[in-house]
Amino acid sequence: MIYIGIDLHARHFSMAVLNQDDSIMFEETRLTSCPNLKAAIGAFSETQSVVFKESTLAAWAY
Repeated sequence: MIYIGIDLHARHFSMAVLNQDDSIMFEETRLTSCPNLKAAIGAFSETQSVVFKESTLAAWAY
């Protein structure tokens, strides 16, 4: 299991991926778009738990 935290903004989003030991495996900032968001989350084949910071775009991302 990995945990993906996403801070979503209109122009960009930042994400951090943690493993079960709470060690950061990956951090990145990308331009906000549906293809970029899908690619960022889809890059990991492990079982995932994804958390979005509450914002006006959280419902769109969900």
